[in-house]
Amino acid sequence: MKINMDSIKILKDVLDSTDYSLSEKFFNNINKKFSYKIAFYSFLDVLTKKRFMFFRIKKSCKNKKLLVTYKLFLMSKKVTIEESKLLFSENELDVLIKDKLVIRVDNSIFSNYVILPYENKYFLIDNCYGKRNKYLVYSGPETILFLNNIKNIIFSNQKFNILDVGTGPGTIAINMMEKAKNITACDINKRAIDFAKINLMLNKIPKNRIRVKKCNYEKLLTKYKFDLIVSNPPFLAFPQKTKKTVPIYANGGKNGLEFTSQLIKNFYNSKSRRLFLVIMTGNNIIEILNRYNMKIEINVIREHSKYFIYNIYKNVFNLTREEIKEVSENFEENNIDRFYTYVIYIKKGSKKIKINTLYKLPIMIKFIENLYFKFKCL
Repeated sequence: MKINMDSIKILKDVLDSTDYSLSEKFFNNINKKFSYKIAFYSFLDVLTKKRFMFFRIKKSCKNKKLLVTYKLFLMSKKVTIEESKLLFSENELDVLIKDKLVIRVDNSIFSNYVILPYENKYFLIDNCYGKRNKYLVYSGPETILFLNNIKNIIFSNQKFNILDVGTGPGTIAINMMEKAKNITACDINKRAIDFAKINLMLNKIPKNRIRVKKCNYEKLLTKYKFDLIVSNPPFLAFPQKTKKTVPIYANGGKNGLEFTSQLIKNFYNSKSRRLFLVIMTGNNIIEILNRYNMKIEINVIREHSKYFIYNIYKNVFNLTREEIKEVSENFEENNIDRFYTYVIYIKKGSKKIKINTLYKLPIMIKFIENLYFKFKCL
């Protein structure tokens, strides 16, 4: 994937001039203690495939230029050529079309990409909704949860030598840059490395500030000592026959924890001192963590019904009913009936496990989710 500097400059100018980073407030809701209202909004967003979320943004946004930017790069909606003139000159639009950042169809344009805002930075990612492609690149709510929580737990005046495992578009690495003495971001997906480099340019970060490498993290662990390893690893379970079409960023193997289990084991056997994870999985992660003599703090950030997860399989990853049933059987074998988003901080030292439950799914939402998703997905 190649995008020239002219396109990146055009994007950067439009995002800055429209105050696009204001949309971050919609994502920041996920880090608050959820009220019934916020949980209900999240539920409606899934049911309507983001239409309800866009209705809220449209209602609160009075700036037409900003709304067009949201439609194009946040909500992946078509905008007319006439609307696009609010953002781009004719020549600028031609440059973006040439680089395939936007695609023209008749009298409208749309983007195959989403731009995620966070703390006045921008992150270009694939529009992954409903697509089955192994090499898609994504960064979502779990990454934002990770960044919001890591600051509260370990950030101090100390500068860390950091390894970002499975960097994807570089969201975590770029946001941790100020607290890093050195930072290495690695991924086995070449497309992810391309996105990370584009996002370095989009945020005007010198190439030598973050070392971006296409490689397996295990090679780096054996060669270097890191103060801190960070990762938002692939954590969803998929039938093995879907392996060739499931995105690398999501595929955690048959039980969803194959990658994470190996990462924890490799960390335990390495010279590195700290590991920080964000992962959405069943409570069987606790069993894995109990195997090691380490100091572990587990923050339960969100709770999900398994039918909510099935809906993700269906609408985000486009799995068939038969494939979802295979996943369901796997969950039943492992006695998993609830899912949680965990932020986990692990430090070498004497064994101690602390669990903080920061959010529980309201009973009413549990009931609605179970009723709706069971009927819809299975």
